Amino acid sequence: MDAPGLTPDASVPWQDQSLFELIDTGSERRFDRLTGLVADILGTPICLVTLFDAQRAWIKSAIGIQPDCERPYGAWFCQPTLQNGFHEVSKQGNEAFFEKVSKMLCHDGLGFYAGHALRDSQGQAVGTLCVLDQRQRQLDDQERQRFAQLAELVEHEILFTDRLKLTQADLVEQALFDPATSLPRQLVGHDCLLSVIESADQRHAKVGLAVVHFIQYDEMANAYGEKARDEAMNLFSERLKAISGQHGMVSRPLPDRLLIARGDISSISTAHQWAERIYHEAIRPYDIANGKRSAQVAVGACLYPDQAAGAEELSRRANIAKPSQGGFSFYDDGDESRVLRRDQMTRAFIESLAKSRLSLVFQPIVSYSTGRVVACEALARWEDSTLGTVSPGEFIPIVEDNPMLCEEFTRWVLLRACQAARVWNDALEEPVKVNVNISATELYREGLIGDIDAALSSAGLAPELLVIEVTEQALIQRIDRAVQALEMLKSRGIRTALDDFGTGYSSLSYLRQLPLDTLKIDRSFIIDLATDCTAREVTRGIVNIGGALKINVVAEGVETEAQQAVLGDIGIEQVQGYLWHRPMACEALGEILMRANACRDVISPGG
Repeated sequence: MDAPGLTPDASVPWQDQSLFELIDTGSERRFDRLTGLVADILGTPICLVTLFDAQRAWIKSAIGIQPDCERPYGAWFCQPTLQNGFHEVSKQGNEAFFEKVSKMLCHDGLGFYAGHALRDSQGQAVGTLCVLDQRQRQLDDQERQRFAQLAELVEHEILFTDRLKLTQADLVEQALFDPATSLPRQLVGHDCLLSVIESADQRHAKVGLAVVHFIQYDEMANAYGEKARDEAMNLFSERLKAISGQHGMVSRPLPDRLLIARGDISSISTAHQWAERIYHEAIRPYDIANGKRSAQVAVGACLYPDQAAGAEELSRRANIAKPSQGGFSFYDDGDESRVLRRDQMTRAFIESLAKSRLSLVFQPIVSYSTGRVVACEALARWEDSTLGTVSPGEFIPIVEDNPMLCEEFTRWVLLRACQAARVWNDALEEPVKVNVNISATELYREGLIGDIDAALSSAGLAPELLVIEVTEQALIQRIDRAVQALEMLKSRGIRTALDDFGTGYSSLSYLRQLPLDTLKIDRSFIIDLATDCTAREVTRGIVNIGGALKINVVAEGVETEAQQAVLGDIGIEQVQGYLWHRPMACEALGEILMRANACRDVISPGG
């Protein structure tokens, strides 16, 4: 053969430990089948597969002999095969070679040997496939070709073992350690936490544990790409390592979470300061996509042994303490009851939805210049026989955290809202639209458009009388898919509104891309409108943006005459808030609509 072999030597780099784990292993059927096949095809009574390391030769498989499986390498007879790639010899003129072979194999009377080098994935010789016979003979060309092909089959089995072990090692590595940050995953991280606790016990110290949840984890990848997100997560992990201390650890139990423990905490106040520092490190701006961004995170923390008896309870309570909407919180005894209430609410809400025990109320959106109602926003209400009145601020986050429940809830709201709008519009000369809020998860659900079509069809409501409200956070998650979703709605004649504008990214670049009909200014800008010049100018700027983009602007949360006066001066035409109308049941709304929309005179707030 043209490719040169290599004699095993302790200094050469080809001695792959994973490959040579085959050495010292017993007989395997996959190799024995091949040695039997070689012996049958070439008509020889003996066939061996031998593997080598720097010191010895190991017979992995043998047909026709029962030798010891291990021999010193230097005493073996396959060196010419390893060096030349192929070696064939008969006894005549080579008596010394066959004397050595007979001695090593404890088999007298041998007169023929042929061997093929077996190579690893780098092409280095790691063993031999050889056949022996008592007869003095010579392989013909066809037999040599078949012998080479059979040697390749044995090599494939060896390489399969090598690759399998490498794959197994890689899978184990990925299962135990995060490739982006090299941090331990959940299993190893839990063991590390146990070690931190054990060490702290020996030193009579306390252990602080914080869970850092990156709320916009998916949005980071959607906006900047997975590579940029991985780089950001690696940066965050390095920041947290720096404040974990000599006796601490950092792990990544879930893709969107980092866990940090410190094992030299002296007091509860020190733990609070440390955990608060973690929060500020996590939200400190970082470089991504040629700019600086701040991560939105929720940090929950807990202290061992003051607040938890062991690692599992410590982790669970740190997670419980984590604020669902972002921010920082340390565990307290009330967190347990809140978790139990959340679970109770989830089960009760599922039952209430199934049995239609929910209700809708509607808050009018009013034309400031005329006092007429132009639209009504549908708002869900829940009165439970056991829990009592549950506020939307409590049950809506629960619904949005459960995709299947959120889907069912969205269908229910769409149908009931469209049915109500059909009823009141049948009694009016001028149409009044209905606004329905859609969550971020629902906006990108494939079946949403079909559910909207079904609700409109079932209620007999014209598409142009439905307005779908979405938040900035929902749109920025996938701006390309957001554009596609809104365009599909627009193509059906359905209007769209951007709710709580000003609380999220407020990027003019994405506003230009989105086919929106309305911007609803968040109530946080309206509260101080009469006394805060900054709030007033920001609101004026939003109105100018709306005008430039030909988007209608609505002010939410209008509660005082002073706020309304400023809005009138700024030029906002449509308003919504308690100053004009509180949310009301459909029956009461019908009377308001008949009175407000039938009157030709300007109706004042509360009128």
